[in-house]
Amino acid sequence: MSPAGEAPVEHADGERFDVEVADSAEAGALFIRGGVVRLVAFGVGLVFSVGSIPLVTRHLGPSRFGYVGTVSAIVFIIAGFTEGGLTTLGVREYANAAPEQRPVLLRNLIGLRITATTIAVVLVALVTFALGSPEPITVGVLVGGAGLVCTIVGENFTVPLLVTLRIPAAAMLDLLRGGVLAATYVALVLLGSGPVPFMGATIASGLALLAGSAVVLRGRIAARPNFDFAMWRALLSRTLPYAVASAVGVVYFREALVLISYLSTIRQAGYYAAAFRIVEVLTTLPWMIASASFPIFARAARADVPRLGNGLQRLFEAAMLLGVWMTISVLVGAPLGIQVIAGPRYHPAIGVLEIQGLAIITSSLVATFGCVLLSLELYGSLLRANAVAVAVVTIASFALIPSGGARGAAIAPTAAEAVLALAYAVALARHDRRLRVSLRVVPRIALACGAALALAEVATDSSLLRLVIVGVVYFGVALVLRAIPPELWHAVLRRVPQASPAE
Repeated sequence: MSPAGEAPVEHADGERFDVEVADSAEAGALFIRGGVVRLVAFGVGLVFSVGSIPLVTRHLGPSRFGYVGTVSAIVFIIAGFTEGGLTTLGVREYANAAPEQRPVLLRNLIGLRITATTIAVVLVALVTFALGSPEPITVGVLVGGAGLVCTIVGENFTVPLLVTLRIPAAAMLDLLRGGVLAATYVALVLLGSGPVPFMGATIASGLALLAGSAVVLRGRIAARPNFDFAMWRALLSRTLPYAVASAVGVVYFREALVLISYLSTIRQAGYYAAAFRIVEVLTTLPWMIASASFPIFARAARADVPRLGNGLQRLFEAAMLLGVWMTISVLVGAPLGIQVIAGPRYHPAIGVLEIQGLAIITSSLVATFGCVLLSLELYGSLLRANAVAVAVVTIASFALIPSGGARGAAIAPTAAEAVLALAYAVALARHDRRLRVSLRVVPRIALACGAALALAEVATDSSLLRLVIVGVVYFGVALVLRAIPPELWHAVLRRVPQASPAE
């Protein structure tokens, strides 16, 4: 039942979801408990990556893996422009739309994204061909683009799950996609494939995501796309400002990987790509947590700024806690990480990974602040901040990559990410003083960080043991200093009444 005592809405096409669960007193606990499930699923997905990526990097070698990394970055940038934040905005629109409008909204989002992505992939492939790019890059863009189309359609079906806080179901779908992708990589290695088939592995994982979504949402969501151009124009008119900001934000973190292929060598691109694989996986976690909280923020932003501010503060504290831990883990475990993921041929990537690891903290803050800016529809602030980040990474890349190679490329987005996090925080504080985060948790986290690094440094020379010591000491000291938000413990340990929104 919804908080108002009304039954969950049910549509003629079978859709049945209690959207108002995001307004209930249980929303925070459901989000945190769902976040714990997502964290566990993330850990399992990390095991999949650790088991498959090393096979790929060793099989292809630095140069051929450089092609895979470059194409992955290009396809990701395409996704940024054509997706334009439509999944996140779909969550907001779905959460606030009238019941009868929700099925039509989802079907038109699918149609719009299929069309825009297909056109963009073809255009970018033509551009790479015109620039004289190596054949693996041009062909890889087409193959990887096909996988992108499958993936974004599957992601579109997670919108109702996120809005109704069915976060565990969304996490299981992400895990399914990651598992199939890892299995595909292993199969391609066993077949002795070249770089292009690896670029198309996302076709298999995207189709798996689609199939899994069909099972989870069967009878509730009509899957056929709509091509209602009038609704597309209405959607774009409401989302275009954020779409531009989102697309610009996607560019800067991958831009350095694309530029290194042209400003340096494909081997340097391979070193950068190997290190970035690790950081890319780790920075996924804060974005997953932030996106899961978005339905709550989207509802609170309408009329309950104090609740929004409280949620921002708690999410900021959690982001700092996790972000610092992941960063120091990367700094301590970089040699082990490159050895496991890539092997001795990628030894120069260790220093690259250490530099990139510093961006994990700021990525966590960018995800947190960006989520709140979006819920408030502060698109201008998002666009200006991201434009500055792109300028920073572009200037730094052209200045540092020719002489510094992969290390120079790593510095550029790391600096840009720090600038972006600061710009987001300032924008929120200027919009409303109640959205100014308190830094009271920072000294406690700094003490926990210092204690963990110091003890790990003197205790052993083993990277693996250092990682264990860092984790135990860091969270142990953080717990003693009360740097861990108490809501985490209360939500995890307390039994939440089962208000299954879609069952």
